[in-house]
Amino acid sequence: MVDPLDELVAVSRILGRDPRLVLHGGGNTSVKIVRRDVTGRDVAVLLVKGSGHDLATIGPEGFAVLRLDRLRELLPPTRIGDLSLLNELRCALVVADAPDPSVETLVHASVPSTAVLHSHADAILALTNTEDGEVRVRRVFGDSVVVVPYAMPGPDLAAACQRAWDEQGHEATIGLVVLRHGVFALGDSPRQALANHDHLIAAAEAYLHEHAAAIVAPVGAPLPDVDPVELARFRAELSALAGRPMVVRRSTDPDVAQFVRDPALLEATGHGPLTPDHVIWTKRVPLVGSELSRYAAYPISSIRLMFASTLASLAEPRALVFYGPLVGGTLGYLSVYRVAHPLLLLVGFIAYVLFNAALSRVGVNAGRGLPSICFSTSHTYCITCTSPV
Repeated sequence: MVDPLDELVAVSRILGRDPRLVLHGGGNTSVKIVRRDVTGRDVAVLLVKGSGHDLATIGPEGFAVLRLDRLRELLPPTRIGDLSLLNELRCALVVADAPDPSVETLVHASVPSTAVLHSHADAILALTNTEDGEVRVRRVFGDSVVVVPYAMPGPDLAAACQRAWDEQGHEATIGLVVLRHGVFALGDSPRQALANHDHLIAAAEAYLHEHAAAIVAPVGAPLPDVDPVELARFRAELSALAGRPMVVRRSTDPDVAQFVRDPALLEATGHGPLTPDHVIWTKRVPLVGSELSRYAAYPISSIRLMFASTLASLAEPRALVFYGPLVGGTLGYLSVYRVAHPLLLLVGFIAYVLFNAALSRVGVNAGRGLPSICFSTSHTYCITCTSPV
């Protein structure tokens, strides 16, 4: 008999080794089994990928084992905040020194299927990251998948998936497609979930291939050669800005040639990436052109990011949990003590709130932004840049 954990490890590595599906650290997988505890009682548990582990190389030690009944108690109508999630997940662990469970653990617990494989497959995102993404998804997959509106990973996404499952799920459902996020493939075993995942990706790719003429420009002549000195000069400037030697590799394959010759596609790169995987590994936007010094200064400086994220945090309802006591304490102080300079107190209070909000969101260690993907303004090449590690 095949051990479910061994099967999950093997399937996870297959998923993780395909960059079209996940990038390093992205995606997660799980299987539900029954284990006997030290008291001799059979306990239903969820084995789910530990946060930060790479699916391509993961081993048994990379999975967290959690009590399934406790995880399902954390689903709606129970309300749990993002800050409380990690603590609650760790309290549900069966093994104390297990890795931190994936932030999407509750999604895996919410569906009845034994095995769940989650990826940010390019083909799925190409369907969902459009204005009519839901229509396209339903056209391609019909009722074989549950369509879930976008929600932030964590308790919000788990709640959205549970609602969607209650409304659309049935015995023949083989996956959940979360708009602008990815796919959760389901199965009675990890192997079956992988087969269903492959089926969904193949269907999405077939649809994209059928409609490719309306999306990508025809292939033209091969890209011209680039002066090696120009490339070397670019690498030297890039390395100086990065503060370490960088490896530069030029790509001229047909896909790249199509891309750099199409002004609309190049313009689209400024809209942001398709998936959080890309945010981690390619930054928000690529460099289009060769002005590295200007790109490095825009817009990922610590101060700019801290200011922008602070304003975003003030708009969140959950921010009241933090700001409410501050407002109450300040009003209480004013009701007891006279303040010689009320305006000065107000300015100080606002500065204190903004500072704490900024620190709670991003801190001051965002670092300088350097491109990992660059497109030349002369449309003659695409280069990728990495550290020589």
